[in-house]
Amino acid sequence: MSQPENRFERHKALTLSLTILFVLIVVDLISLALLQMDRFESDAKALELADYRRYDAWTLFQNRPDQSMRFDFKGVVADAEFELDQFGFVTTENQPESPRESIVLLGGSTVFGVGASSYRTTIASRLQALLNERAPGRYVVHNAGVRGYHSLQEFVFYVNDVARQIDPSIVISLNGRNDDHLMRKAFARGNFDTDYSDQLDESVSKMIDQGFDPTFLEALGGVARATHFGRLIKAIANPSSKQDGNVMDRLAAFGLPPDEALFEGPANGYAAVMNALSAAVSTSGSRHIWALQPTIFEKSFATDEEKTRVEKIARIDPEMFDVHRSYHDAFYDVAREEDLLDLSRIFDEEKRSIFIDDCHYNDLGNELIANQLLAAVLGSRPVQP
Repeated sequence: MSQPENRFERHKALTLSLTILFVLIVVDLISLALLQMDRFESDAKALELADYRRYDAWTLFQNRPDQSMRFDFKGVVADAEFELDQFGFVTTENQPESPRESIVLLGGSTVFGVGASSYRTTIASRLQALLNERAPGRYVVHNAGVRGYHSLQEFVFYVNDVARQIDPSIVISLNGRNDDHLMRKAFARGNFDTDYSDQLDESVSKMIDQGFDPTFLEALGGVARATHFGRLIKAIANPSSKQDGNVMDRLAAFGLPPDEALFEGPANGYAAVMNALSAAVSTSGSRHIWALQPTIFEKSFATDEEKTRVEKIARIDPEMFDVHRSYHDAFYDVAREEDLLDLSRIFDEEKRSIFIDDCHYNDLGNELIANQLLAAVLGSRPVQP
């Protein structure tokens, strides 16, 4: 006597479909795990940034106020504790209760504290500690660094928000690298429009001209690419695709020495923005210190550890390092003609490891920069508590 058919045997087509669906889900989940393990995609980083950033109509993004978080910086610094205050500024340690002078430090990720072991060892925190060792309770230093900011964003941020929120007596800008980075990134993309508006316009126009009616195969390919399995296959098939837009690629074709026309426009634009910021600060009766930040390109005695990080983390091929340095120097030389505090070479003779990549410093580097800024803040003036 034959056994009665069960539900799966009676509905063979449905059973087959469910089995295929189950297998696909398992494969996609495994692909997701592999992608995260091997860091083939930046979803985790994007989610991390979304946790503490908010949209802003003028600067595009700002730090979200009143946040506590921990970061793993570049695979070098693990579990770094950071806190953001009511303005979205990175907290500085041991702020005095009734300070007589407020200082704000503007900049990008270097000022924010990428590379620091915690918010307690950022440049701003170290500067505040050094100042109050000399004049207890007199100074409060606000860390208004935002990861990714370049000079124009800093200018808008100061004018729209910072000046109104804390009315600082001294404004310190520590920057230069991100503007230089945008200039060199434009090389890799084949244009020099550092805000990429022209490229965006061109892409949108092309999509409109071509329409939005994909073929069946194009639609199927889009679905496949949207799955984690599709992304995994793409990453395995083309492991270098992530670096296509990297600033560290494809500069050799431009040759040496650098063509002045290629960097002079962005460099002059950087200087113009910074001079405008200085004027805005002066208008409010405050003092502006424009400091040009150091990068690995100015360090003559890079340690083996730093060289490895520059290659693996910053993705600068050792054979291309001198090419990048030439373009970087050409950009910085334009800035050096301005009235600024040139800190770019302060690590030139330093034989200890300072950099965690090409532009972010460890706690030692933050301490050394804070000492330089301390001298700039105090100048020759005697300090009375």
